[in-house]
Amino acid sequence: MINCYVKTRRVQRLFKGRKPKALFGNASKKERQEYKSLKGQKRKKKPLRQKRKKKKVNPNVVVRNTSKYGKALFASADIKKGSLVFDYSGCREIHAGKVSDIPNEPPEFIRDHTLQIGEHRFLFVDKGKLGRFFAHSCEPNCGFLGNTKIVAMRDIKKGEELTFDYEMSEESDWRIKCLCGSKNCRKTIGSFRNLPEQKIRQYGKFIAYWLRKKYGLA
Repeated sequence: MINCYVKTRRVQRLFKGRKPKALFGNASKKERQEYKSLKGQKRKKKPLRQKRKKKKVNPNVVVRNTSKYGKALFASADIKKGSLVFDYSGCREIHAGKVSDIPNEPPEFIRDHTLQIGEHRFLFVDKGKLGRFFAHSCEPNCGFLGNTKIVAMRDIKKGEELTFDYEMSEESDWRIKCLCGSKNCRKTIGSFRNLPEQKIRQYGKFIAYWLRKKYGLA
């Protein structure tokens, strides 16, 4: 006795959606054989869709040499405001009380290539990653989205150097002489605490999230 409902479309068309039990006695021999052959078939599983890898670098970002401070990042095409420029997520995380506690011996020069993402959390930007060549500017065209993503703060034209203000994310004892050459250059950079109030208001949501949360700016 057949006591199941027909599930496949082909069999449903054959038996018009009714229980086979109700009409099997009226079915022809050919119809019976077709039903039995379909009943034993297994449905093919749909192939799993592969997850798309999230882009971590804008394709319009290139490395070029500068006369000021070696290699830097430039736009090889126009980049629209809000577009992702680089994502530091995935870089090696380092825990330290302050930046000066991080080793800086060659050939890695870890301390010189870290990004602060928390009170005692830093990301080391290893050789080969474009984010290693992001230069500082006191008049930047890029800022933060969260703690690791760098996005365009405004529309950026082809050929422009890509920069962000290091004090958007850093708050430690790290200091460096500024070579940006902008009209409003602060000469020395290193800590968010040194950022002028006017700049904090100007940068707004482009300041790293961990600092906005700490100071109630989020």
